[in-house]
Amino acid sequence: ATVHFDQIRQLLDHARAGPGDDAIRAALGQSLHLTFWAVFAIAASTLVLATLVPSRLADAWVGDDPALQRPINEAADRALATLAERVAGWRITPSGTEGYRKAEVTAGGVDTRELSSQTLEARRQPGLHFIGEVTDVTGWLGGYNFQWAWASAFACAQALRPDA
Repeated sequence: ATVHFDQIRQLLDHARAGPGDDAIRAALGQSLHLTFWAVFAIAASTLVLATLVPSRLADAWVGDDPALQRPINEAADRALATLAERVAGWRITPSGTEGYRKAEVTAGGVDTRELSSQTLEARRQPGLHFIGEVTDVTGWLGGYNFQWAWASAFACAQALRPDA
């Protein structure tokens, strides 16, 4: 089986989001196990993980486990399976927040099922429109939220044009 880094990164992104689909976590563990054998046979486990996640996180997963302090091709299948289970079972528990003053993306907002997908008009209150970050739409950092704000504003404006 061929495993590509982009596939593993996608799985890790899903895993980072917190509790989620167990199938994703199982696939993540299996993908990492295959990747260890197929790609990095002579590298140490921490180095392999550090190509996918921050090195401090890789160090935390590998820890001081003597079975993983060697090249992967010398590690026992059980040691690699245990590491894959650690990664696949990883859960994030936030320790706090810096508040809305520092927030880049917030959760919640007007449920999009309550809005027209064409005009963003409220289904329950004709003439009332919601756009941008006031709606319950979340994107990754990197401009996705700006794109949603602009696109939803454009769609709403088009619907509000007098000649529409």
